[in-house]
Amino acid sequence: EMIKNGQRVYEHYLLDGNDERQLATLFGPASVGEYHTGDAVTIKERDRQYVGKVIYTIPPGKVVVGRKHGSKGYHTISGVAYTNDMAARYVVDCNDGFPHVVHQSQVIQ
Repeated sequence: EMIKNGQRVYEHYLLDGNDERQLATLFGPASVGEYHTGDAVTIKERDRQYVGKVIYTIPPGKVVVGRKHGSKGYHTISGVAYTNDMAARYVVDCNDGFPHVVHQSQVIQ
């Protein structure tokens, strides 16, 4: 996405999910999470579920979820409690044309 002549323009960007250098340039250095590269996962985005493969683990960052106070901890569907605002994020290829960047709490299986 970029601005050209005052207009928002979207240009196709070819992502090679096997190119770790390209992924590191886009998402930062690889990290370690509960799920690993190559793991098959089911994710939930809004009211839909997708099945895909983890192609990259993004370093933990602030969790952006609709919770008022995450520091008290909350339970994900899998029952793992996070006691701070840091949790892994993953790039998941669901074979639908674009990578899904999901938080640990969106992985349901």
